[in-house]
Amino acid sequence: MFRPSDAKGRVDAERLSGLRRGLLKRLGEILVETGRIAPAALTEALREQRERRRPLGEILLERGLVGRHDLLRCLAEQLGVQPADPTSAPLDPKLVEALPYEIAARYKAVAIGREGSFVVVAMADPLNVLALDELEARFDCRVAPRIALPDDIERAIDRAYGRQGASAAAAGLTASVGGEALTAPAIAFVNRIMVEALRREASDIHLEPDREEATLRLRIDGVLQKFPAPPRELLPAIVARIKVLAELDLSESRLPQDGRFGFRDGAKEVDVRVATIPTINGEKVVLRLLPPRGALRRLETLGFQPDDLAMARRFARSPHGMVLATGPSGSGKTTTLYALIDELNTVEKHVVTIEDPVEIEIPGVRQVQVNRRAGLDFAKALRSFLRADPNVIMVGEIRDRETLEIALQAALTGHLVLTTLHTNDAAGAVARLLEMGGEPYLVRATLVGVIAQRLVRKICAECKREAPPGDNSRTLLGITQSVKTYAGAGCVGCGGTGYRGRVGIFELLAVREQLRKMAHSAFADPLADLANLRPARTLREEAMARLVAGETTADEVVRASF
Repeated sequence: MFRPSDAKGRVDAERLSGLRRGLLKRLGEILVETGRIAPAALTEALREQRERRRPLGEILLERGLVGRHDLLRCLAEQLGVQPADPTSAPLDPKLVEALPYEIAARYKAVAIGREGSFVVVAMADPLNVLALDELEARFDCRVAPRIALPDDIERAIDRAYGRQGASAAAAGLTASVGGEALTAPAIAFVNRIMVEALRREASDIHLEPDREEATLRLRIDGVLQKFPAPPRELLPAIVARIKVLAELDLSESRLPQDGRFGFRDGAKEVDVRVATIPTINGEKVVLRLLPPRGALRRLETLGFQPDDLAMARRFARSPHGMVLATGPSGSGKTTTLYALIDELNTVEKHVVTIEDPVEIEIPGVRQVQVNRRAGLDFAKALRSFLRADPNVIMVGEIRDRETLEIALQAALTGHLVLTTLHTNDAAGAVARLLEMGGEPYLVRATLVGVIAQRLVRKICAECKREAPPGDNSRTLLGITQSVKTYAGAGCVGCGGTGYRGRVGIFELLAVREQLRKMAHSAFADPLADLANLRPARTLREEAMARLVAGETTADEVVRASF
């Protein structure tokens, strides 16, 4: 085995532990000293890094505080290794074959060429001595590590191995048909598909039985995509493995079950919520991948325009009243409420939540999960909260008149209530409250504001190109010939979809502010006042602004606003 000090471009082993201990701190110092970021911005990013348990570099990129090239150059300077862009390096089939997908994914490393007797490997962590030893054993020669950004490594792995993660898992299970023990291949399949889902930033995994085959789909950027599935006859072993992880009843296959477990792959960690559904062809399993505890999105990262962001914060600063987040399932309502809770979660305030289920555990917040079997529903929990003297109450969803009445009374008696409704737009939320039996005078007195939202897919930056919209989209949206529109051509980075990531579009209705302006109007009827409320911008206007800015496509605007 080659020693670390023998390899070209390698940081000597004596420096590794010291570099590791001081990497984050010195990276920040370098960025400040070179004038790339301000000290105050670094302090805020370090605070978020501690709270969210994510690498500092990812947070700096997410906040737009530093460019990718600058970050990579600083990392290379600090570690004493050369930078690399593995996404543009030509692939050597022999090197790809020598390094199995599992090893590349585990260590986030990909071979990008040769230099003399060395194999050049782009790595997210070139200080990982165990990884370097493993790579040298696989290549049977010395390795020269290069530093690369983690998402570039993942794109290069996608390009080199395609969907080999899921394919390898399915192939491994196929090879075990007829064997006596399916436990090991089932474990391997679950592990590999979880790694695949993390790499592709999937939000859900759907494993479904049909009559003669199984189907595997991952929801990526809000859209389900098909992946290689295991043989149909091996599905029960995989379902059993998932049930063991989620501590579900292995003997029960006739009734739905719910559970959860945690999963980690390197620095990435998720909480996995499991739901089993009995179907006529067997049990379907849905795994929802949620951020780990404490991994909250901050309000400014959700996609609010500056004036909308200021308005949302005004809603949250209200000493009492009700704030609604509205939209269909999967539109990001809970993420928005969590971001508001994060801003309100201070020592001076007592914050409680009632959820079904609790999606992210928030340090310092008292969270309660609905348990209908034990008789604990939203209304009963909310009623008990009022005896505990809270300042802020989050109710996962207003589902019935009883819960609505208690929430309105809580908002009227000095509590700030945050909750969600399923309505298409902000004005529809007001009508929905009245339809559910909310007294008009109570709605008028307590409703602070409404945040209606959707999520639209962003065009992949790597394959973005100018593209005219289809005739149907052009007609529906009234797009003129002078408006330039864009689309993604499809590439390795986006998995051929043309999209990568999502951003929120918002419609904010400042109810309390508008009602105050109407105080001296001719309206004497609360219903008339509520009917004349108008948002600053509609969801369609917001979506069109994203289209004109080249962030999304006409098809996405139609999907989100019609």
